[in-house]
Amino acid sequence: MGPFDLPIRPSSVSDYDLTIGESAFDRQFATGSATMTSGLLKLSYFKAKKTETCTQIRMWTTGTAAGATPTLCRAGVFSVASNGTLTLTASIANDTTLFAGQNTAYTRSFSGGNLSKVAGQWYAVGIIVVTGAAAPTLLGQALGNSAISTEFFEAPKVMAALSGQTDLTSPITVGSLSTQVSRAYSAVLP
Repeated sequence: MGPFDLPIRPSSVSDYDLTIGESAFDRQFATGSATMTSGLLKLSYFKAKKTETCTQIRMWTTGTAAGATPTLCRAGVFSVASNGTLTLTASIANDTTLFAGQNTAYTRSFSGGNLSKVAGQWYAVGIIVVTGAAAPTLLGQALGNSAISTEFFEAPKVMAALSGQTDLTSPITVGSLSTQVSRAYSAVLP
């Protein structure tokens, strides 16, 4: 093999896909934190690679746990229509014990129905915390500052947010979303 026959990168990004379940983005890029803000629904978009029934979701805190007892801690998976409208397809019940510890994994089952994930379909994982105390930081990825965050808001979106929320909501029109500078890592699991 000559020097020009070497691959551009030594392995495919998909080499790091979860064996069981699927993550909102490749976990090797979850190298930082996504700061949560009370009442902000933080959305991380992904295109499903697997068709499977998912029954739960896993999320991680990093260096900051939720302060005191939040009013609401929820996560849900939204399907993304061709026009960008989000429809809630599976969610966890309010659990104010979520995010109570630093550097901790939290796995919760969906309530009221599982996620029938279809390969090739776009989804967005939404996480919301409503609290009067400190909001947690979640394992994630910071992708830029507010000046360049619009690049990640272009179709297909990488991340977005819906502010002023007291719970998960559905449907969400694309026009009501705003840009974000970070996204939270999560995995949907069978």
